[in-house]
Amino acid sequence: MRTFAQVAALTLTLGAAFFLARGTLGLSPEVIAELTVTKVGYNRAVLESLAGQAADTQVGVVFLVLAFGLQLSSAILPARWVDFEVSRRGVVAALVFSLMVCALGYFGASVRANRIAVEVSRIVDARMRPPQAPK
Repeated sequence: MRTFAQVAALTLTLGAAFFLARGTLGLSPEVIAELTVTKVGYNRAVLESLAGQAADTQVGVVFLVLAFGLQLSSAILPARWVDFEVSRRGVVAALVFSLMVCALGYFGASVRANRIAVEVSRIVDARMRPPQAPK
């Protein structure tokens, strides 16, 4: 169990770093240029890019917290003499578990990004509508 927790925590930390880096590396020079230009209305590509970055960052933070919990549980549990050996089964199980969690995180980030984009579109559309005159 200790091998599983240690390898899963390390792998999920790597996954978290990937999502956090992906969130910031997605800001291309084109997107940055679009963000600096004043426009009437909004740019859908910028909206989708920022929504994706927000979702990737949220998934990355969840992975870091999960990895922290696994590392903490590994440190808190009393060590037995067999825990000092590396279990191949534990390594394989941890890698499979971590890859499944990362795949779920990838799909979850996509769903979250779409939800953020829909919400932002709704907010922007509501702000762009001219106010109706009272009757």
